[in-house]
Amino acid sequence: MIRRNIKLQTVAEATAPRWVSRPQNLGVARSSGVSLDIKGQADQLLASLWDAAPKALRLRATLSIYRSALEQVDDPDARVDGQAPWRASLGLDQTVPGLALTFGGQLAVTPAFATQRTDRQRVWRNGTSRLDAYVSWRQDALRQWRLALSQLVATDSLSSSYIDDIDRFAAGSQTRRHVPATLQLGLTWRL
Repeated sequence: MIRRNIKLQTVAEATAPRWVSRPQNLGVARSSGVSLDIKGQADQLLASLWDAAPKALRLRATLSIYRSALEQVDDPDARVDGQAPWRASLGLDQTVPGLALTFGGQLAVTPAFATQRTDRQRVWRNGTSRLDAYVSWRQDALRQWRLALSQLVATDSLSSSYIDDIDRFAAGSQTRRHVPATLQLGLTWRL
């Protein structure tokens, strides 16, 4: 497991100690995960809950759970960088009979989580959600139009990093990245 390790060090080009970030092999990491996917027609999946569930409605859901550990960092949040403890998504697709029209969307959620990168460095990331939607029209056997709206409800990406050393000196930083909504119009033309 290689990570950037930040230490206060004396360097040749400066008279005062500087914070220096260098890659360092921290040892062994173990990672595992499991995902549960459910897909199907609404009339089959929800038969006992919704008698009038439309057959043209397709549903999908995913739940993924991840675990990891670093042997050299003794902390319950010692994990692989960027690995959330879980992710979930819900989606649907509806076909409109007789119109060659399909529309749908998906909501994806990731919780906030902390990662203990080293014994003295901790990184936190906020929870995120994302909503995407689309409408697709099959013009004929060869052409299909698709209008997609991505990140309709998207949370800004926020992370903070904190480090302290043996002398009780601490430093931190925070990063925010705005996630704009996007619009795409596409044509698939089979030749």
